[in-house]
Amino acid sequence: MFRVFVWCFIFLVLLAVAPLISANQGAAIITYAGTTYKTSLFTLLIVFLLALGAFEILAFVLRVLYRILFGWYVNRKERRQAKADRLVEKGMRQALSGDYRKAQKTLSKSATKADLPFYNLAQTFELAIKNRNVRLAKELLARCIESAQDNAKDQELLNVCKLKYFVADQQWDKASEFLAKVREKTNSEEVNLIARNIYIHTGQYGMLEDLLPYLEKQQYILPEQAKADYTWVYQGYIAKQLARSDKASDLANWFDLQTRAHRSSVAFRNEVLKTLLEKHAYYEAIDIAAETISRCKVAEVEGTIFFDLLEQIQQDTLDNKLCRRIEKYYRLYSEASQIRFMSVIAHLYYRRADYTKAQTWVDQLLTAQEKQGALHRPDDMLLAQVVYRKNNAEAKLVGLTDIIDNQYNNSYQPHTDTPEKLEDKEKDSAPQA
Repeated sequence: MFRVFVWCFIFLVLLAVAPLISANQGAAIITYAGTTYKTSLFTLLIVFLLALGAFEILAFVLRVLYRILFGWYVNRKERRQAKADRLVEKGMRQALSGDYRKAQKTLSKSATKADLPFYNLAQTFELAIKNRNVRLAKELLARCIESAQDNAKDQELLNVCKLKYFVADQQWDKASEFLAKVREKTNSEEVNLIARNIYIHTGQYGMLEDLLPYLEKQQYILPEQAKADYTWVYQGYIAKQLARSDKASDLANWFDLQTRAHRSSVAFRNEVLKTLLEKHAYYEAIDIAAETISRCKVAEVEGTIFFDLLEQIQQDTLDNKLCRRIEKYYRLYSEASQIRFMSVIAHLYYRRADYTKAQTWVDQLLTAQEKQGALHRPDDMLLAQVVYRKNNAEAKLVGLTDIIDNQYNNSYQPHTDTPEKLEDKEKDSAPQA
């Protein structure tokens, strides 16, 4: 391009000075080896330009011949790299379409063609991991180690590949040891999710609990998944304590010694309460449940399994600790939760043979359910019937019968056809002779 510009410039200069040169051509004398040449300055300039043009044409012809004869050899690296790039593009299309096996083969070919095969090998390694081909991943990892450059970027990617291989091969101890090294340099979404997986498989409950807030904040995992992970962490803590001592009293004392954050966690309390109920340790369970009602936020309690666990408590303490705690705080909760609390109190008073208080709460329960238009649960209906019989409340029994009839009659749709209409339908549906 520069030569074209020079020729254009010379052409414009000649157009400008041609009249001047033609009017006064001057003389040029050249002496070489005893021979003298004399010509005009204008002729010398024309000869010089023609020689320069001939040289340019000759140079162009030589370049074309060089490319034809030797270009295939000189440009072999460029052609190989271009072919490698085409194979990478083809392999990525195959990977996006879900054909990981073909993508592995295509990207593996691209690695043999590329000038810098490390990144092609790393992509192929990634597909081998996704395809759960551990044997191929091991081979590709060895080739990655050989082809990696001694720079921070390549070494960082290589360490991530090693970590993925340990996880894919289920070498959890090695993965756990190597994870700390990787996280010093890399804090990507992929590495953090790998760390979560490693903590789960190695039982590192504390490390996972520390990691979960960051994962949830960055939206690397869904809130439902984070909630399930927290539950798994708390179950792990409880399992470790039970391994030290299987006594329910020791578990309750251990929970009292936990951090404030743990003691304020509804999920943690629910898991401890669930474990105590499985051991039939109702007094310890009542302490946990009573504290949950008064200590934890209403929004955090509602929507959990707390009410299901509360209904599993078979009896209250002698001083009715749980009933008194519910009576004090139940109005802070939603109407649906209040109904659940009323049912629990009524059942607990019935089991204590305090039929008067049981009937009081049964009446409130039935009234609240009717006010909200909610269906009466069979357990509550059965409890009401037994309590009314214990108290000889005949009028209440009659009212309860009306409630049962009304509830089940609304859910039953009788036939509206008269016997005559049914007979006509049977005649119409009879086969014709």
